[in-house]
Amino acid sequence: MTSDKNPNLTVKALQERLRLLEDKQELHELLDQYCKTPDRHDFQGHANTYAEDGQQQYGPWGAVKGRDNIARIIKKNESNVVDQLHYMTNMRFEIDGDTATGTSYLIMVVIRDAEKRTDTLWQGGPYEWKFLRTEEGWRIKTMKLQATWMNREDPLGVFSTAMKV
Repeated sequence: MTSDKNPNLTVKALQERLRLLEDKQELHELLDQYCKTPDRHDFQGHANTYAEDGQQQYGPWGAVKGRDNIARIIKKNESNVVDQLHYMTNMRFEIDGDTATGTSYLIMVVIRDAEKRTDTLWQGGPYEWKFLRTEEGWRIKTMKLQATWMNREDPLGVFSTAMKV
């Protein structure tokens, strides 16, 4: 819909619609960084997608709060991964001023051994998100991931209950 077709559409309404679109784009870009940083072993960059007091909750790892703790647990559990790719799909956001909620799905591929690159672990499940607009831009306030499937057992226990926080 354009202002040509709807003469009742005010400048303020257009600004609100533009702000909503910009916010959704920024949230997409934030989650893009959330996925790319651990794939590149940039664990602090991954933690920086969270608010200072942000929290992640991933089943086997439990709840982890604060950027430093998030960087530490990700590094501890994923630094031995040779390659991994996080794919996020079906991203949906509801924005309410300076807060937002969202949902998405994860598909992740992990390669543990450079000599056996076809020996992969696949995992997936739904995310639930809460976001906060900060001086740094949008950041993750809480992330909850429920891994609902894997293609096989995780031999090192990184993505299973064998790993502890």
